[in-house]
Amino acid sequence: MPEMGESVTEGIVLEWHVAVGDFVNEGDTVVEVSTDKVDAEVPATVSGTVTSLLVEVDDEVPVGAPMLEIEPGEGDGAAASSAPAATEAPAEAAPAPAGGNGVANGNGAGVKATPVARRMAEAQGIDLGSVTATGFGGKVTKEDVLNGGNGAAAPTAGEEKQLRGPSAMLAKAMDESRAVPTATSFRTIAVDTLDAKRKAINAALKERGLKTSFTHLVAWAIVKAAKDHPVMVRTFEERDYHSIDHLGVGMALLVHHNFPDEEANGVAITANPYDPTGLSPGFYVNVQFGGDAEVVAPPQGVTSDSFIYQYSFPNSPVIYLTHSNIVEPAGSNVLTTKQIFELGKALDAIHNAFTNAYGPGVGANDWYAMDVEFKFDDVADMSQPATLYIKQARPYAGRGNVALVSDEN
Repeated sequence: MPEMGESVTEGIVLEWHVAVGDFVNEGDTVVEVSTDKVDAEVPATVSGTVTSLLVEVDDEVPVGAPMLEIEPGEGDGAAASSAPAATEAPAEAAPAPAGGNGVANGNGAGVKATPVARRMAEAQGIDLGSVTATGFGGKVTKEDVLNGGNGAAAPTAGEEKQLRGPSAMLAKAMDESRAVPTATSFRTIAVDTLDAKRKAINAALKERGLKTSFTHLVAWAIVKAAKDHPVMVRTFEERDYHSIDHLGVGMALLVHHNFPDEEANGVAITANPYDPTGLSPGFYVNVQFGGDAEVVAPPQGVTSDSFIYQYSFPNSPVIYLTHSNIVEPAGSNVLTTKQIFELGKALDAIHNAFTNAYGPGVGANDWYAMDVEFKFDDVADMSQPATLYIKQARPYAGRGNVALVSDEN
């Protein structure tokens, strides 16, 4: 079963075009398969004799699985000698009745046609010999058969068949769409002004190493429009068809400086995950020298500085758990005492700022924390100490699980 796209994992056998003992040339169609994206004819990869069909019609075959076996070769004498007889047979055969398809009675057997066109002609009772071919090399195509067979007999009643492949997926989607209230409107809008505004914004942001795209501006416009027209952000459920107003509409973009020569990068949790009781509060910090080695998923054999910083205790003690093995000079700490203190002030402010939004409810014994990404960088002034940058902060999902935190080291 050949590959037919990234998301296609299997196909269904629709029809075999060969049988055991048939000789095929490389490139001849041997089987027709259907996937959820396309119906396709699978060609022979070598010339030879078919020795075995490994799957049957309607079987689901995963991509890469064998479908038939072919013994490579140029064909035997019997096959070669029978070829002329096959081409002479139509001249000796009796005229076929009107409406024959040239398959069962021999009329049209010498007509070149695609497998799909031949199958359609058989189902509709169209004589392929009476169809004008427009395909490459004089082949009758599906379109030629659909065009009425050029005076052939009227098609018989169609056979009811189960939908497969793209047709089945389309029918399913159309059926499911009936349960969703939809309204679609198309507008063609000139974006010259938007393009000019974007260029002006990027010119102002260039010195800061930032850049905005059309996506940012369109997203901003959507948020503005949603606030002006809240009806457009309602959702619906089949329950009782009550509308649900989403009064809070927001969008977040992570935008920060480029840090080509950062001094340190790290993550921190604004609570001590090793003491969920709260008796020994502190900040958990995992930080690495430079910006090449990540701290959450470091390369094999690389360790970082990780420590508990008891910021609220007298003298703010630091308890190291691991040390970086790439810091320069070797044996020193990644952050200085002053940098740790600056980080502690920032973490304390972040923790307090989000307590009302994410902290435990009244009377709850649980603890909460914010997960913070930070960097120290010299971009401001190379002669001055590195500046602390907070990249982002989000609620931490942990609940004092030491194993979870250890997995992040």
